[in-house]
Amino acid sequence: MICGEIQIKGKFGLHLRPATLFASIAKQFCSEITLEYNGKIVEGKSAIGLLQLGAQEGSRILVRIDGEDEQEAMKVILAFVTNGFD
Repeated sequence: MICGEIQIKGKFGLHLRPATLFASIAKQFCSEITLEYNGKIVEGKSAIGLLQLGAQEGSRILVRIDGEDEQEAMKVILAFVTNGFD
């Protein structure tokens, strides 16, 4: 298992479009991906779960990835978030 912290960029935070894109990227990996923010833990492969975090711009979210492709998954997810969900 690996963990990392990401900071949400973009003035609208983790809204519908980036949540949907994040979930579709996460689904490409067989590893289990979870995100934690303000005591809420959600499945990273669920856009609805990601929206429930209510993460705004500047929020710091803990990402946990566990599985055989965890290193690659973390690399791709960090790049996606760092690039402003692009």
